[in-house]
Amino acid sequence: MSLASNIAPRGGWLRCLVIILLCIAALGGCDRSPENAQPAATIPSSSSPPSLDPSLVEVATGYVGSSTCGNCHQQAFQHWQQSHHAMAMAVPNEQSVVGDFGAPPLTLAGQNITFHQAQGNYTITLDSDDGSLQGFRVAYTFGVSPLQQYLTDLGNGRLQALPVVWDNRGDGQRWYHLQPSSLGKPEDVLHWTGSGQNWNHMCADCHATQVQKRFDPDTNAYDTSFAETGVGCEACHGPGLAHSQQPQQFPVVSLADPRQRMDLCASCHSRRTQIAEGFQPGKHYLDFYSPALLDDGLYFSDGQILDEVFVYGSFLQSKMHGAGVTCGDCHDPHTGQLQRSGNEVCTACHSPNGAGRFPGLQAKVYDSPEHHFHSGQASQGAAGTACVDCHMVARTYMGIDGRRDHSFRVPRPDLSVAPETPNACTGCHQDRDAGWAAQRLRDLGVEPAEHYASVIASARGGKQSAQQPLKALAGNAEGADIVQATALSLMTAYPPSPVLVEALANPQPLIRLGALRGLANSAAQVWPSLVPLLDDPLRAIRFAAITALLPAYEQMTAVARSRLDQSLEEYLSYLASNADRAEALTNRALVHGARGDREAAQADLTLALQRNPSWVPAMVNLADLYRATNRDAEAGELLQRAMELSPQTGQVRVAKALWHVRQGDVTRAIELLGQGHQQQPQLGSGYIYAVALNSVGRPEQALDVIDDLIAADVYSAQLLHLGLNLAQEYPHPKRRARYQKLLSYL
Repeated sequence: MSLASNIAPRGGWLRCLVIILLCIAALGGCDRSPENAQPAATIPSSSSPPSLDPSLVEVATGYVGSSTCGNCHQQAFQHWQQSHHAMAMAVPNEQSVVGDFGAPPLTLAGQNITFHQAQGNYTITLDSDDGSLQGFRVAYTFGVSPLQQYLTDLGNGRLQALPVVWDNRGDGQRWYHLQPSSLGKPEDVLHWTGSGQNWNHMCADCHATQVQKRFDPDTNAYDTSFAETGVGCEACHGPGLAHSQQPQQFPVVSLADPRQRMDLCASCHSRRTQIAEGFQPGKHYLDFYSPALLDDGLYFSDGQILDEVFVYGSFLQSKMHGAGVTCGDCHDPHTGQLQRSGNEVCTACHSPNGAGRFPGLQAKVYDSPEHHFHSGQASQGAAGTACVDCHMVARTYMGIDGRRDHSFRVPRPDLSVAPETPNACTGCHQDRDAGWAAQRLRDLGVEPAEHYASVIASARGGKQSAQQPLKALAGNAEGADIVQATALSLMTAYPPSPVLVEALANPQPLIRLGALRGLANSAAQVWPSLVPLLDDPLRAIRFAAITALLPAYEQMTAVARSRLDQSLEEYLSYLASNADRAEALTNRALVHGARGDREAAQADLTLALQRNPSWVPAMVNLADLYRATNRDAEAGELLQRAMELSPQTGQVRVAKALWHVRQGDVTRAIELLGQGHQQQPQLGSGYIYAVALNSVGRPEQALDVIDDLIAADVYSAQLLHLGLNLAQEYPHPKRRARYQKLLSYL
């Protein structure tokens, strides 16, 4: 069995899945009144704040600005002026700037970061994109509480978020650096001059009203426009020009419909990819955004927040969402603040009298020791007595910004024992362990209900034992849609199942989206079932169908391929509008690769690495393109860089090992695969490792690797067939019988 004949890059060239998650952080917060927000702006390619032309904006977009709305809706306007939305972004002046620009230098890693204010200009001096110290003038303030960031113009309309921010808490009042490890390292992916801190594509859509990015790929410049700084009235109620002239004939969006309200809030308060510009209230969220599910690295396996996910994905998990509760039931829509204080936010419904709107609620006293198991009163600050202490645990982001989990979950310390998720109990009782907390709840009569956390955790690791429970979870229509969609998406690690195909016709779009993601590696087998989704009414579903079908482009019939080509025009238009992003360029290269246009694919991958020199998917795909075009020597350097940036990624390790094989250095390939196997056995790289060992006459070690993968519960029918062949050839009857038995279960 030769290595060359049994190992090939899975799925051919350019099959590296790229998922764009543009994290839009709606910071914001305001405890002082801003100036009236000005209507309309265009970011120029200079360091000056834009000039405003209200008449032009009125004609072109129908937006008139919040101050015009305030002429009639005075109370709502006054409330909005105090809101975080109003101060999401503002022109710097004495009212909007809260940082102390007369403060002494901030000294970090031997570098003095200085602050200066003169003649209405605010400047911060720190390391630039070449590592030298430069003064950067504040073009806009960004948010206000608990911290305020500042934007600067680097030319060509490119606004970047400065890394030094002001702690605006009452006991804070200091400057601090968000990424001190990146100081003086402009090549660092986290450095503030990089694409991750670019306002135009990372932040603008949620910090200004009706944003148009307008990136010109020929000049690598932005001409970004927006109707108003901050999140104005029209961001939530739609353009107001016609309404301001004939209010009875042209009403604005009232948001009386719960789905409209949810979609509106989700458009910013979610971890998502923007797939189209122009979202307005009343339009469907999934026609403009593609949301993250409960993905690894974003959420713990039980659905608790891990990374910054901005509420939506958490709230979709909750029983409250299932019962019809919306954001406005707890938060005032104009101030953004809570409608009530303390536990009253919850006991307005969770009370001895129940709640007529929610008949499923148990009528009892919740604000009592009999419910929360703690002594004292929440109103007096007694620990463990506030509803949010147990049901909305907070995590801290950006150093000081505590954000509460909106899944409103019951504490589950039993899940902290396995699969190691956090819990509210030991979050406070830090001198105790999860086992103690779980037993304490049982002693109090609280028995844990069945939970999907262990299934999700195992499926994330590709565990074979998770396959059947995952299918059951994916087919469970009784739970939250986002949980079912997540289970469907995780089935991508396993052979395609009828559960996935059936879910493609589900009336709930999130379920269809999860199914398409779950079929991402199975298009060659099921592509006829995917083609109808190209006509889905929602853009997020259509795009997911396209990305799922691309790997099967060559296998499709001419008719189906023509249908896909027609759909690709919309998708390519979206990618072209995001040509400032390495992710979009890589995805466009995948389209070119599927169509056989290697020259265009190479151009896009090369440009992607210019946009973001640390973008590993472009490195891996470009290296594979070099391999396919007899330029394999150039691929080695790319793969080495990818290894340095992402040493734990199995796909990168395999690509580098196969490169060594092609260079005739099988020993180095085996060494590299062995290092990865020792760190963490993975099915894909482990299978190749076993084949490689056998190809150099080390079948016993190959069988040991197969046994390691079985012990780690990461095996497949393909791996077992390899084991059967080796056990028969060398021979190992006990192993052969074992592999045969395991194979019969699959």
